[in-house]
Amino acid sequence: MTTEADPPRRSAGSWLVVALCALAASAAVAVAVLAWVQPLPELTAEDARQFTADALEAAGFTEGSVRPDVRAGVYPETEGDSDFDVWITITDLEGQPVELWIDREGSQAVQINDNTEDGPLLTEEQFRILDAYDTHPRADDRRRRNWIVTAAAALTVILAVGLIVLILRRSSSPSDGGEARE
Repeated sequence: MTTEADPPRRSAGSWLVVALCALAASAAVAVAVLAWVQPLPELTAEDARQFTADALEAAGFTEGSVRPDVRAGVYPETEGDSDFDVWITITDLEGQPVELWIDREGSQAVQINDNTEDGPLLTEEQFRILDAYDTHPRADDRRRRNWIVTAAAALTVILAVGLIVLILRRSSSPSDGGEARE
């Protein structure tokens, strides 16, 4: 015999749907988090060419062409630290070659060779801009992908929570036989 204080009983099927909804919501959140914490891929040679063009444009160079032959290299760090892989690009600016050594993992210029017979080609400000430029060419694509994944995860969570609430309310309503008996 149940009293008014006893909670209504829910069927095993209701609990299964609630559990599956909670699992789906948790999985969606986990996928979204993993998408955001995943590191950007290592630069390819073509990425290095794009990085160079974008960095030089940020430094104010609208004329110039990055040569298609990108070389792989190793940049020696000082103080006995380990070496790391770089891409070496050459761009012809104002008739002079400018060489950028770009860290494959860090997406940043680690060495800039702009010396000409008349001295450095770049101004101090342009050099600082190139030195500070660290935008991975595929970062925007990744951000767009991650926002889509996050929106899909949010929608999944909203639908799962809505379904859980609907099931719990429905299974406790008097029309389902959940009314108290005396």
